Amino acid sequence: MAILYVFRRPRFPVIVLVESRVFRARSSSDLEKLLRRELKAGVDIRLLDSDWAWFNALEGEVMAVAPLIAGLHPITKQALIDLVNGRANRAEGTPSYERRSLSSRGREENFQELLAILPGR
Repeated sequence: MAILYVFRRPRFPVIVLVESRVFRARSSSDLEKLLRRELKAGVDIRLLDSDWAWFNALEGEVMAVAPLIAGLHPITKQALIDLVNGRANRAEGTPSYERRSLSSRGREENFQELLAILPGR
């Protein structure tokens, strides 16, 4: 079963938050495999796309991903780094993302560096 995108598709790659765990999905097929494994009733799954827009994964008769219109404020670079560094699925010995010169680094650069340390599907 394919993912139904409501209103618009997220810009890939995306960072996927599954409760207290964090993953990456580089394509729609990666996201579909991750959602098949993790999307269950009562599990909160949010996505942050490359444009720093929030999406919500919906469980039901079909897998759907929709933009989150209300409820979450745009995340700051600092908050995203804290979320990635404090994730529950962080393997022992995995390096933390260093908070160095955040103001001089663009969001895209931070996003790509965070993707590099996250586990895939």
